[in-house]
Amino acid sequence: MATEEDKFRLVPDEDENEFAGEHETDYETDTEDDHKFTLIQAIALNTLMMFGTGPFITIPFCIASVEPAGPQAMIGYAIAGCACLCDSFVWAELGALYPHSGGSYVYLERCLGPKWGTLMSFLFLWQLLITGPMEIASGFIACAQYLAYITETYTYIHHSFVAFGLCITCILLLYRDMKDVGETTVILWIGMIGAIIFTVIAGFSHVQPGNFDMPPIPNKMAFIWSLGNAARFGIYDFTGYYDVNLIGDEVQNPRRTIPVAGIVTCSIVCVVYFLTYLGVLAYLPWQDVVKLVEEGGDSAAFIMSIFCEKMIGKGFAIFFTLVVIYCIYGSCFSLMIGFAQIPYAAAKNGMFFKKFAHEHEDGFADNALLFMGFFACIFCFVDLGLVIEGMMTTNLVTMFLANSVALVVHRRNYPDHERPYEMPCYPFPVIVQVIMFGFVFITSDNYIVFGQAPLLEFGLLFLLLGVGAFLLFQKRKKAWPFGKSPAERMDTVNFPPAMGSRARARYIRQMMDKCRSGDAADIEGVDTVMTDVKGVVHEMYTMMNKMTDQKSKSADATTRRMVSMLDEVRSMGLELRGLVAEIKKDQAESRLHMGSPSMDGLRQRKSPLVCPQAEPLH
Repeated sequence: MATEEDKFRLVPDEDENEFAGEHETDYETDTEDDHKFTLIQAIALNTLMMFGTGPFITIPFCIASVEPAGPQAMIGYAIAGCACLCDSFVWAELGALYPHSGGSYVYLERCLGPKWGTLMSFLFLWQLLITGPMEIASGFIACAQYLAYITETYTYIHHSFVAFGLCITCILLLYRDMKDVGETTVILWIGMIGAIIFTVIAGFSHVQPGNFDMPPIPNKMAFIWSLGNAARFGIYDFTGYYDVNLIGDEVQNPRRTIPVAGIVTCSIVCVVYFLTYLGVLAYLPWQDVVKLVEEGGDSAAFIMSIFCEKMIGKGFAIFFTLVVIYCIYGSCFSLMIGFAQIPYAAAKNGMFFKKFAHEHEDGFADNALLFMGFFACIFCFVDLGLVIEGMMTTNLVTMFLANSVALVVHRRNYPDHERPYEMPCYPFPVIVQVIMFGFVFITSDNYIVFGQAPLLEFGLLFLLLGVGAFLLFQKRKKAWPFGKSPAERMDTVNFPPAMGSRARARYIRQMMDKCRSGDAADIEGVDTVMTDVKGVVHEMYTMMNKMTDQKSKSADATTRRMVSMLDEVRSMGLELRGLVAEIKKDQAESRLHMGSPSMDGLRQRKSPLVCPQAEPLH
């Protein structure tokens, strides 16, 4: 009978299936880290981000955004829903392919290669440093505006300092380990679900059919163009289904949890969200809703308080206002934890500023969290209306559209790559997402063409500044385009002994990048990588067995992390075995036909195999 110690002892296979790794699947399932997000917690995290500020503050602004204003704005809202649903398939496939913290930063770097992928990843991280805190602050400002319904104080000082105080409490709440965060997320989620159910039932139980009568549309082209404005509010509301992608390293069984959590929450929440809009409009005349926006002030910001007061009374409206504040706070909670993980993961891989790689003694990204929280506190004192619109314009390019391009490139370059999840009907969802998000992007307010607020110009200018920051960052590192290509091969013979397996891991990754770019030209190079992979696998087994001998909690956690790394190493081994066999076959056929050795097999089956850098054991 196996002892408790033997359960964690791993021995490398010596037969032909050395890299098949049949035993690690059961091991991974039986030893999930209790401090990681479960499927339910991941769904709760996503829905909090999707259902926080959205359904409770955007309704009047969305209805008033089209030309002419009216319930026909729901057409643009439906466009946003379709685009986001298709986009959730993109995030699901990429998330299952690369289940690591970072989201788009990881996907762009892995799919687009070590050069242009590095640039696009940096631009994504660059815009997140500003847009992340802005989006978080917008939720806290919404909380302050809803609170104004109770306090009847509508001053700038009131909104700013209330938002600031809420932001501070969120930072303190998140400054804990991931298990506490997951449980807190579920608690906040329950309150949010209750508020949404009430809104839908209350609205449809007091339907006024005339509320959906549309006004005449004299200029159909202007109306179609204005649908982009309504869709922009919809995208702001619906996005959040990818929150779990941002913290992939903190999720249990990520290759399954990430796709399921993303697609399920996007599908269900889009429908419920649409019903929420209809429920409010079924009871409140859309003309009154639009008037709240046109008259200015804070009344449009606490639309749900007005909804409850008119239906039930002032007392219940105050209670529901507190519930709404609670739910919006939960959304900000979800945003802050997700955004903090992205620069942290990038810095750990040497792709972003080192300060963000720092970890608290309890294991979470403290510097990244404090950065997001600090600047969110600052933005609580700023009028975010114009800037948030520009932020969304930037996000469309650096995150949503860029992800689609990355997936298409990956599919084209690596058609035989194993995919834990494949989107249905590819490439139809990608085409729909690109067309709809592209439409929203080109309809952004701009000064040059329409003389409106320069949202488009500000977004493009910010990206240009990001390119400049990237060049400075790379020059300091003496990396591409100012130094050696990241795909350049290193000689393991010259590695100092102290560098050990970490140096070998870096070498293997660089060799795989070289194969990926099509530069590897001989079978000897592939055999060299194959030999080094085997050496790293055996070293990892030895290290894991030593860790289990220590019989400590930290040793168990480290062992689990190393098993996760081993999955990728083994996948690399399987692919290399196939490459070697195909190249040998091509060479044999070439000799028979008196031709030169062919490398077509290598080029046709190139795969983005990346060996994660091993981390020092503590």
